Amino acid sequence: MRKLSPLFIAAIYIAVSLVWIFFSDKFVFLLQNKVDNHTFLLINSGKGFLFVIVSGILIYILTLYSNRQIVKNGFEYRSMYESNPNPMWIYEMETLKFLSVNNAAIDFYGYSRDEFLRMTIRDIRPSEDVAKLEQSAKNYQDFRKSGVWRHYKKDGSLVYVDISSNKIKIWGEYAVMVLARDCTESITYERQLSQINESLVEEKKRLSDIQEITKIAGWDLYVADKALKLSDEMYGIFGIDAKLDTVDYGFLLKIIHADDLDKFVQAINTTIYYGTDFDIVHRLYFRNEIKHVRQLGKMEYLDGAPYKIRGTIQDITELKSIETERNKVTDENKRLGTIVTRINNMVVMLNTESRVTWVNNAFEKFTGYTLTEVIGLKPSEFMWGPDTDIDTIQYVDEAESMLKMFSVDLINYTKAGHKYWVNIEFTPMFDDNESFIGYIAIQNDITTRKEKEEEITRQNTVLKDIAWLSSHELRKPVASILGLMSLISDVTDPAEKDELIRMLNHCAMQLDDIIHHINNTIEAEDGIRR
Repeated sequence: MRKLSPLFIAAIYIAVSLVWIFFSDKFVFLLQNKVDNHTFLLINSGKGFLFVIVSGILIYILTLYSNRQIVKNGFEYRSMYESNPNPMWIYEMETLKFLSVNNAAIDFYGYSRDEFLRMTIRDIRPSEDVAKLEQSAKNYQDFRKSGVWRHYKKDGSLVYVDISSNKIKIWGEYAVMVLARDCTESITYERQLSQINESLVEEKKRLSDIQEITKIAGWDLYVADKALKLSDEMYGIFGIDAKLDTVDYGFLLKIIHADDLDKFVQAINTTIYYGTDFDIVHRLYFRNEIKHVRQLGKMEYLDGAPYKIRGTIQDITELKSIETERNKVTDENKRLGTIVTRINNMVVMLNTESRVTWVNNAFEKFTGYTLTEVIGLKPSEFMWGPDTDIDTIQYVDEAESMLKMFSVDLINYTKAGHKYWVNIEFTPMFDDNESFIGYIAIQNDITTRKEKEEEITRQNTVLKDIAWLSSHELRKPVASILGLMSLISDVTDPAEKDELIRMLNHCAMQLDDIIHHINNTIEAEDGIRR
C-alpha cells in the first residue's frame, strides 16, 4: 500500500471537520430547550474541545500511518536496490562520481564499496569510450535504455553490459540510478556465431571456387523415379542452359558418348542393386563437342531402402589432353634415352654445380667407371690427371660460368690410370622456364688422331732438320769439293796437288758425316714409327 500524501490527509481532516460541525451543531440545538443556559454553554464549549481532541488524534493516526508507509516503502525500495541480482549504482550527474553501489555491482566488478565511492563511472570504461559516455551524460532524459556498453572489471577483463538508467532526486540533488545487465556471454556468442557464419560463407565461396577451378559439379539421382537434380556448378561447367535443355536422367543418357553408354548404365545399376560405389571415366558428346569426364557415385539409404545416388562429375578434358601430350613426351624421352644410351660417344650430364648426374653405357665401358661411382663427383675429381692442361681447365670453368656452348680437347684418365685424349662438346641445358639446369658433355675419343698429329709434327720436324742440313750443311762441303776439284786440274806442283787432295778428302769425310747423320735421323724416326 502506498503512503498517504499531505493533500490526502488534509482532505480527510476537512471532511471529518465538516461532518463534525454539521452533526454536532444539530445535536446541540436539540439540547438547547432541554437544558439550562449554563449547561448549554458547557456542552457547546465541550463540543469544541472534543473536536480539537478528536481531530488531533485523527491527524496523529493519519500521520503515523503515513510515516510508517514511507519507512516501509523506503525499506522495500532499499531492499530491492541492494538485493537486485543485477549490478546497480547511483552517480552524480555533473561529476559522474559514484554515490552508491549495490552488492551485485561489488561482486560483479570486483571493487569494494569504498573503492567505488572514490571512482567515477569513467573509470570502468575503456579510454576510447569515455568521450561517448560524457556526451551521453550531457543529454540525459528521465528514463533511458542506453544499449550495450563495454566495461572493465577490476581484474582488467572486458565485459559487455546492457544499461538502463533513470533520473532520481536524492538528498535534494538530481542523480542517475543505473541498472546493468551482463550480456557478455550473449555478445560473445553472437560474435562467434557471426564469425562462424562468415567462415561458412567464405568456406562456401572457397568450395565454389575450388569446384569451378577443378571443374567439379554435383548431382543427385533419386532411385524411385530416376529424377535427376544438378548443382548450380553443373550448368556453368558444362554449359547447360536450364531454359533450353530439359535436364533429367534421359537428358544425361543422351549426352553420354554412345561407346561409353553401356559402361555408365551398368555402373548406375550396380550401385542401385548392390550399393557399391562407382568411379568411371567416360566421354560426353554435347553440342558438337566431346568432353572427357570422371564420375563418382555413392548410394544413400532412407529407412534401410535405396534412396538416391549422390554423385560428382569432373571435366577432365584438359587433363586428358595433358596426359596425352605427356605420354608423347615420355615416349619421345624414352626413345632419345635409348639412343643416348646406345651411342658409342661417351655422354656425361652435369648439374649446375658441374657435378655428374648421369653417364651412358659407352662412358662406363671406356673409362671403367660406373654411374654409381661417379654420380655427384666433379670431372676434376676422377678424370683429370697430371698431363691435363691447366689452361684448358681454366677455359672450361670460364665458359661454363657464361653458360655458352663450347668444345675443347683434353687429356683424361681411365679408372685404370690410362691416359687418353677426348674432344668434349659442352652444351648448356635449360628447363621450360628458361632456367639453367646444367650441361650435357659429349666426349669423343681422339687419342689416335692426337697420336697421328704428334707423329706428323715430329716428321715435319725431322724433314725440316734434313732440309736444313741439305740446304746448309751439305752445301758447304759440296761447294768446297767442287772448288778443290777445279784447283787440282790447274795445279802442276806435286806438293800443292797433294795438299789439295788432302783437303778434298777432308771435305769428302765431312760430306760423309752429314749423310750418315741424315741416315741416322731417318732410321731413328722409322724406329719411333715402328
